[in-house]
Amino acid sequence: MNPLVKRALGRVFVFDPWLLLLLLMLCAVGLATMHSAVGGTHGRFAEQVRNFGLAFGAMWFAAQASPQMLQRLAGPVYVLGVILLVLVEVAGETRMGATRWLNLGVTHIQPSEIMKIGMP
Repeated sequence: MNPLVKRALGRVFVFDPWLLLLLLMLCAVGLATMHSAVGGTHGRFAEQVRNFGLAFGAMWFAAQASPQMLQRLAGPVYVLGVILLVLVEVAGETRMGATRWLNLGVTHIQPSEIMKIGMP
């Protein structure tokens, strides 16, 4: 096989196949449970399918990064998370009795989720 093709395929298929299979099975069970609970392909179900797709894309992107690059990004991600947490205190939205969301116009985020990545 051509070394360039082999390298490109190595970049695409970066996951352990058994781990990926188990993850896909868990996602399928979760989606089937949600489909059963909402009684069909309701809007929330479609959003969850989209979220799984985005999560897999983010997982693939993160798998491309070297550990050294992740170490270099740890500080800026932590600082960004702290800034966003302060913004929640100043301009956060309250949902279900808790102020923890930021409205970015196109989406809403929870900075605490970013801190789960930046803290370790």
